[in-house]
Amino acid sequence: MTLDQVPLRVPVTVSTLSMPAMERHRLTELGVRHGAAVEVLRRAPFRGPLALRLPGGGLLALRRDQAARIVVAERGEGPESAPDGEVLASDGSRAPQQRGAVDV
Repeated sequence: MTLDQVPLRVPVTVSTLSMPAMERHRLTELGVRHGAAVEVLRRAPFRGPLALRLPGGGLLALRRDQAARIVVAERGEGPESAPDGEVLASDGSRAPQQRGAVDV
């Protein structure tokens, strides 16, 4: 599913940005990157832009043609990233992380 097809107020996770490198870089800098949780808040009439909620609570207006090139998955599908970068299990709990041994 692409971002322009997502129902309003349904949290999704960004899977792929299928666009030219400069456009992809700009969106990545704004917080729309692989693994980011985004939500479509509003759709402007007449194929106008979408209003998105980004990680950290930021808002972004995005043209629909750009949104059509962003592949997303519903938040319940597969592993997701927590805001601090940790991987979440499918039930939303934090997955255990491998840590190096520490000598004391």
